[in-house]
This record gives sequence, C-alpha cells and structure tokens, in this order.
Amino acid sequence: MLVSGGNMTLVLDNIEKLGYVERIPSKEDRRAILVQLTAKGHEVFNETFKMHAEHITKLMSVLNAEEQKALGDLLKKLGTTVKELT
Repeated sequence: MLVSGGNMTLVLDNIEKLGYVERIPSKEDRRAILVQLTAKGHEVFNETFKMHAEHITKLMSVLNAEEQKALGDLLKKLGTTVKELT
C-alpha cells in the first residue's frame, strides 16, 4: 500500500471514532491488532457498495459484451503489473 503506518493509524482512529470499525487484539500474535467492521460499518459499506455497483453498471452499459471483456482483460493485466512493481 502507498500509505505510511502513521497515516493508517490516523485513518483507523478517525473511522473508529465514527463507529465503523473496531480494533481487536490478535489471539495468535500479541503484537498484532485486527480491524473489523462494526454493524454500523457493515451498513455503510453495503449501501455504498450498492450505489457504486449501480454506477459502474451504468458506466459500462455503453460497452457491448465483447468490449467489456476486453476492458476486463486489460485491467487485469494492468493490475498484475502494478502488483509486481510495488
């Protein structure tokens, strides 16, 4: 990821204050902290994801099935390359 540990801590602090996530100490490694969505976090995620999926579906509707497949293949290729370079 392209964020620092300190930045991630600040982000988690803020969304924890909003009640979207909670930190849970790891049972396997006492140095580790797990982060999980709360019920409120699940609600926000589900609603946001639904709206996002609807928006993407609308955007992709201008492409036919063959074009959508080609775009998917190209995005996978780019994603794999980015993963390998970072």
